[in-house]
Amino acid sequence: MNIKFYFIFFFITLSYFTTSAQMNYQFVMLNANNEPYETTLLGVQIKIRLGSASGTVAYQETHSVITDEFGRANLIIGQGTPISGTYVGITRTGLHFLAVEVDITGGNNYQPFTTSQIFPAFKANEIDPIFGASPASTITTTDINNWNNDLGIITETDPVFINSPANTITQTNISQWNSNQSSPRLKTVSQSNYQSITIDNNDKILIDGTITLTSNYTKFNKSRLNISGGSIVGTGQVISLGLGATFENVWFDSISFTGVDIVFKNCFFENVSDLGSNCSILGSTMNSSNLTINSTGHNFISSSINFSSIPRSNSFNNCEIDNSFLGNFDYSIKSINGCYSIDKSLIFAENFTSNICSETTVRVDNSINKANIANNIFDEEKTGELFIIVMDRSGSNSGSQINISNNVFFGSSTSVDHIRIFGTYSDTSTKNASVFINSNTFTRANDVVSNGSTNVHIIFTNNVLNLLTSADIGLSGAYTQVLNNIFLN
Repeated sequence: MNIKFYFIFFFITLSYFTTSAQMNYQFVMLNANNEPYETTLLGVQIKIRLGSASGTVAYQETHSVITDEFGRANLIIGQGTPISGTYVGITRTGLHFLAVEVDITGGNNYQPFTTSQIFPAFKANEIDPIFGASPASTITTTDINNWNNDLGIITETDPVFINSPANTITQTNISQWNSNQSSPRLKTVSQSNYQSITIDNNDKILIDGTITLTSNYTKFNKSRLNISGGSIVGTGQVISLGLGATFENVWFDSISFTGVDIVFKNCFFENVSDLGSNCSILGSTMNSSNLTINSTGHNFISSSINFSSIPRSNSFNNCEIDNSFLGNFDYSIKSINGCYSIDKSLIFAENFTSNICSETTVRVDNSINKANIANNIFDEEKTGELFIIVMDRSGSNSGSQINISNNVFFGSSTSVDHIRIFGTYSDTSTKNASVFINSNTFTRANDVVSNGSTNVHIIFTNNVLNLLTSADIGLSGAYTQVLNNIFLN
């Protein structure tokens, strides 16, 4: 049986030779597939050896422990069932080694796993025998006082410092600087003063009411501003931002941004065309916005996107997406994960995982060499929907590989094809362009796979097909393999 043990040591105290000491020990058990042994009774034997890893056993005890759902188990060395020796009686001198043996059946057929060196420590009222035998143990307070008196008092001035401007700095100067820089300045911006106000780096800005822009705005072009509250509306004006600005609870309408590393928290966007670069959008809502391809590198987290187009972004995590376009034929979203509702949308993605979708098409274009579509639910029973996943495998990218696995598909028997593959892979000598369709569940379809590709190797294995027949799979030819599928009718 192939088993992996991962041991993590937590030492509350290493003074384990005292009567009050103990040593906490935690480990994780995984099988050969890296799956945890959940709620499993284990037998564990602990030995402390002297001198070497194979030296005399000074103390031996056993434990029975149960792993949790992650395969973790905990025990306290010194509180097990003693087999030989006493924990508090172990000599504190010399080398010490901790040997661990485990029986995965919970019995006493222990198998050696690991031996590692451990080190003793001493309580405050104990004497380290090595220290006690050294000359340092005879040093007295009188000795220390004599040495200090012999050093005398030496006053010396650094000649470089004495001639530098720093030599003139006083405590008054330091106090003034601390007073000026101790905290960000809070400033209120409103319609009446937004054009005249002076804003500095690190300022904290409170927007009072609604500011209506009539021209591009540069007052926020400072570093690390924290801006909150209120609304900013316009007719296409641009707000220029410095590095690392943060907006919180702000409503934006018909404006755009320039800047880098901007954070938007709990904001609302309406008709916005540019967010700048490398932005984080958290807990926000975007409506009726069409971002340009210059707006790049964004990460949307726990946000809502409605009736919007976002061609270039890094990721969407735990979002709600409705009637929107993410990515395009030139740019794909790197990762879309854990979105609890994706409805009536077209998405170009490299990694599309753990999402719940309805009336949505996921597209992998020929510029993507490797893609993963896994652990999703696709509900496409609406009549008139054509394809759920569309892949263009045109080109000559060596090692092109698409993985479609562990998804659940619901389709219409009259019109929906779950997967469409098309395009010609130019290298006819090898099967380097591969599409793996594995361990999915398909329910109803016109065809499970609509294959219009050439020279693309398609492997369709270990899938469950509900209310479908082998003729509905739609795959045949030298470049296809259909194996080990289950039909439920």
